[in-house]
Amino acid sequence: RLHLGSSAHHTVFEGEGVGGTLALALLRREEDVTGGVTIVVDSQPAVNATRALASTPSHWIWDAWHVEAQSFARSHPNAQVKVRWAPGHKGIAGNERADVEAKRAAQRGDSSPPAAIPAALRGVLPWSKSAVRQDMNEKRKGAIER
Repeated sequence: RLHLGSSAHHTVFEGEGVGGTLALALLRREEDVTGGVTIVVDSQPAVNATRALASTPSHWIWDAWHVEAQSFARSHPNAQVKVRWAPGHKGIAGNERADVEAKRAAQRGDSSPPAAIPAALRGVLPWSKSAVRQDMNEKRKGAIER
């Protein structure tokens, strides 16, 4: 679980990337993982970002994702990770627990202990330009309407 910060500074796209990176880090710590593992996200751009090696918005998150994926592959050579899209994560086993943890992080500003979080996700995270821009536009519109 990781508190990213305000929605004025971060996007759902980033949240999906961070969630997947945390999932890969948890999987890497498991001793016996074989066969297929599926990480489900509810953002098609996030699915595409996991496959892209070129720079994307919030590329630092996807760089961290790829580092964790490579580390997992080295430590579990008989396992394969698939990423798939499911709108709202509906019908996905374990989704309720993931939602509880995500809400806990968002509402309380509560994160897992630093040792449980990949190094690239520790500390203050870069703000999303698009989130900041959207927040500024909403504030500007609100000021004009008053």
